[in-house]
Amino acid sequence: YSSLKALVDDVRTRVSESEQRTVPCNLSLGGGKAEQFPLEIINYALSKGVLPIIAMGNDGQHIQTYPAAFPGVLSVGATDAKDEKANFSTSGEWINVVAPGQAILSLDSKEKSLYTYKSGTSMATPFVTGMVAYLLSFNPHLTPYQIIALLEETADKIDADSAKYDKNGFSLWYGHGRVNVYEAIKMIKENRIPPKGKEYVETTLRVNTPFPNYTIHVYEKNTGVLVNISISYNKKPAYAEIRGLRPGTYNVVVNQKMQEVVIGNDKDITIQF
Repeated sequence: YSSLKALVDDVRTRVSESEQRTVPCNLSLGGGKAEQFPLEIINYALSKGVLPIIAMGNDGQHIQTYPAAFPGVLSVGATDAKDEKANFSTSGEWINVVAPGQAILSLDSKEKSLYTYKSGTSMATPFVTGMVAYLLSFNPHLTPYQIIALLEETADKIDADSAKYDKNGFSLWYGHGRVNVYEAIKMIKENRIPPKGKEYVETTLRVNTPFPNYTIHVYEKNTGVLVNISISYNKKPAYAEIRGLRPGTYNVVVNQKMQEVVIGNDKDITIQF
């Protein structure tokens, strides 16, 4: 844990905050269980302005995979050659956007000097990571959540007939759509950048629990939609930090007890169970 924290600190130091507000970090890994260690590292990275950009997974089902389903990260699914959801791309409420991920030219893992074609959300995620780095070359002061909001707002609503986008332009299969590099850059150059905190709060919700390893569910109050599952860590005190929520009212449930909380951009919020 200490070595990974040191790595995050080193990356943050090399990219001075005065020069670049966000450091994109590509992660192509995951599993079906939310565990304390990766959550703690993800939260530490987010607190330092390091934005984890994470592959959704290749189960092809509506199933939670971590760290993609952790709060505050940028989760990426994959599209195929028809500009539709790749059949292997995992779906869920936590997906943000999709990108090309089928038959992508890549290095061959067996023959290092040769190229091959690979498919997976691990092919789509580097596409988005590179795109984020490119966007930061136009404006290095974008925050992680401004970047996520910008990608979502400029994404193309592909496969509109079957994607079932809701009134907010979100689909379980596509997130907010397939990323559009041209439209995202155009938005920056025209100074139409989403204001900080408009789509995602820049503050932190801290949930204190009596002991570690408590499961924390966060629901939108108005819709009842589950927006986050987290776990508390540390021993004294045990807590979880939740970032990247949209402004609004939420019901936080721990051990069959519920508290209502209003999330805005004015200050960090702590609740005690």
